[in-house]
Amino acid sequence: MKPVIELIKKTDDHNPAEPVVIVACGKCGQVYPPHLFTGADDEQRAAAARRVAEACCEPRLCGACDPAKPGGPAFARKGYLTCDDCWTKNEARREQERIDKAEQLTVAQCTYPVVYNDDDFFDNVEDLLEHLHHNCDLEDDDYPVVAWCCNQVAPQLDIEAVIDHFHENLELADGVEFNTVVQDLPALRAALAAWNEKQKPTLYVPSDKRCVIIHKADVVND
Repeated sequence: MKPVIELIKKTDDHNPAEPVVIVACGKCGQVYPPHLFTGADDEQRAAAARRVAEACCEPRLCGACDPAKPGGPAFARKGYLTCDDCWTKNEARREQERIDKAEQLTVAQCTYPVVYNDDDFFDNVEDLLEHLHHNCDLEDDDYPVVAWCCNQVAPQLDIEAVIDHFHENLELADGVEFNTVVQDLPALRAALAAWNEKQKPTLYVPSDKRCVIIHKADVVND
């Protein structure tokens, strides 16, 4: 059995029977608070956390591998239920399902800003083609490349969230009403709404509804 670390809340009249408040893996230090586990009482929840902490760094076989493959299932990487190969296959499958559900555009049809690799944004698909040609070392097997179309939206303040945050940070005493210590909230709402109206659609928000399929022949050549 692997060692675990158990922390309790120490009091002046410390009682060894005090409930455990934190359980951690004795090897990597990953913490498992008992209150996050199910159980009838503190002792059962601590026991559940202890079992997980004990197994934290234990080698675990991949739950997705084919048992009949040569060598049998591979070991899962730490913190995952699958090995690297199965994780990669699952991610590719999920991405393909996402693509299949979307409207698939050709380069010629795409008039939207686009995002590539989840965090590279381009004003248009032509800029992305330039990027792929000059900055990406793509092999034939990497095509077709899929980029996701973006919607352009205006930055907006959540008016009620702004007022709620202001309210919370006043830290009013019990019994003191918010409306009695501030004046003319309708004017504040109107001012924030007027600010929202002035904003232009300058933000790119990726959408799962449309993607552009880029073939090798689409990439800009010198």
